[in-house]
Amino acid sequence: MTWAESRANCKRLPGGADLVAIETQQENEFLLKMITDLRQGNCAIVLTSGRKNSEGGWYWASTGKPFSYTYWWPGEPNNVEGAEDVVEFYYHTTGTYRWNDRRAGQKFCSLCEIP
Repeated sequence: MTWAESRANCKRLPGGADLVAIETQQENEFLLKMITDLRQGNCAIVLTSGRKNSEGGWYWASTGKPFSYTYWWPGEPNNVEGAEDVVEFYYHTTGTYRWNDRRAGQKFCSLCEIP
């Protein structure tokens, strides 16, 4: 699903679900363990609306809050071709996930949370 489709899918779940927002190192470590344990294929896990605003800053669409914690791959976010505006967990062949910026229209797996 695209980022917008993923978010709409999360919002259909009960309890006010939305794409996941990662605001602390502890949340990030929990999710890293969970998605690593559950990993099937080479699936990029979309973070909440980890979105880029018009000034180039990043925020969580589900909360409206700017990022207070990040876990980018080295050299990220790099905004390839000026078109990368959402955040994903990207799996590397080293066996680890980190954050990467990606185009919102590309297809992803998604991860929802209920506040």
